[in-house]
Amino acid sequence: MYYYLSVNDKPLKLEDKETFIKMDEISSQWEDEITPYGKLLMGVFDWDFTTGKLGIELKIPNLRNGGSIAKNETATSFFGFDIFGDCFLKPNENKIKEIDNKFNI
Repeated sequence: MYYYLSVNDKPLKLEDKETFIKMDEISSQWEDEITPYGKLLMGVFDWDFTTGKLGIELKIPNLRNGGSIAKNETATSFFGFDIFGDCFLKPNENKIKEIDNKFNI
């Protein structure tokens, strides 16, 4: 089971199969970050950037080929750092009740 944290909708619980289908629709690559709640999976995007004296500066949320990715306010608020686009959380078993309460699921 995963939590699907959409930019546009309230959080949902999805079975593994549903999660993997949805992930394939959103991005071809995913990065993960370990959080106190479990493994957070975020899409990898081709961010716009500039190169300067200090190296590469990403211009998030802008994409290199135009357009942008919306900030995920629900996920950003929950995890305490900026998250862009839809993401998924594979929860730690001992955190499911706490997560359900925070997301009102």
